[in-house]
Amino acid sequence: MAAHLGMSPSGYSHYEQRIKDKSLPPKIAASIANVVEPLGVPREEVYDLTLGEIRDHSTFNSVLPTRIEADAPAENGQSLVPVYDVSASAGFGALVDYEEQTHSLAFPPDYLKRLTSSPPQNLAIISVKGESMEPTLVDDDIVLVDMSKTHMGFEGLFVLRHNDTLLVKRAGMAAKSGHVMLISDNKAYPPVEAALADLNVIGKVLWYGRKV
Repeated sequence: MAAHLGMSPSGYSHYEQRIKDKSLPPKIAASIANVVEPLGVPREEVYDLTLGEIRDHSTFNSVLPTRIEADAPAENGQSLVPVYDVSASAGFGALVDYEEQTHSLAFPPDYLKRLTSSPPQNLAIISVKGESMEPTLVDDDIVLVDMSKTHMGFEGLFVLRHNDTLLVKRAGMAAKSGHVMLISDNKAYPPVEAALADLNVIGKVLWYGRKV
């Protein structure tokens, strides 16, 4: 981040360590927003959050998804995304025998549109188990998956089945034609080369939620 902002690492670290100010100066916030917006992070999240503390609770809460029971309708025009009782392994893999919807998460439509142009029926939320995608994803995170994006030419993370195992991995180029590298962000886990014909790509990861 320091390199993206044209700052020294020590100068930038002051903002994360709260040595200078408890809130981000507008110029720094705008620069950070310019960096992370192309990665799918709305500018509002940079402006509304101050170094891990919430500056405006009403604004922040307006974009937090809320739990809705499976048979309950959406309220206030919110978009419902189903949550399934399924875990994608961020480790050595976990077998999945069934997919059962447990509830839904309600997103404000405008917020969801910033994440994807796909309609809610193409989206699903599942949980993540394991440590191979740390620090990007940690055990018990939930991820929003766009099931219309199954081409692994897209950059980013994907949920896929490989050898009957549901995984969340990053896609990379392989030396062999018709193959892809399944990459873990945790460097303790080496990349795995897999044939595209052996993969069933469920979709691309757009968003994650984490317990605090």
